[in-house]
Amino acid sequence: MGYRVAVVGATGNVGREMLNILEEVEFPVDKIHAIASRKSIGVKVSFGDQTVACEDIAQFVFSTVDLVLMSVSGAVDPSVAATFTAFKIADYSPEKAIVLLATSTPPAPGEQEPLLTAYPVQVAWTGADWKLVLPTQEDDIDAAEKILTVLAKLAKG
Repeated sequence: MGYRVAVVGATGNVGREMLNILEEVEFPVDKIHAIASRKSIGVKVSFGDQTVACEDIAQFVFSTVDLVLMSVSGAVDPSVAATFTAFKIADYSPEKAIVLLATSTPPAPGEQEPLLTAYPVQVAWTGADWKLVLPTQEDDIDAAEKILTVLAKLAKG
């Protein structure tokens, strides 16, 4: 059994790298969607031995996929942009914490309900305030590869 996967920002460097990593770790993909801004609709990207045409983020129905990988730079159309909804502290120590952030994305065309998404972020105490721990570009790619490797192992049973 494979997954329906959307890669948002597929025409960018990180998006293309996510597609490469999915292939490298043999992540079980039944259907891949390359998602991009309106200006990149139809641009072709590679996924393994396939060539995939980019789809419009404003028209894509995210409830049709199992997993979304996202790397977007620049402005996002407010009609499709996610907004902050809530948070929960998932793990805490006096030095650092993992916080789950929840967002709400406006309903896709034909959908009634917004898409709710949660993702973890790490914050660290700097002695005066909590600061977001931002990964470096290398960490981002390494982390993505590790996450996809673990997901691939879980998917294969």
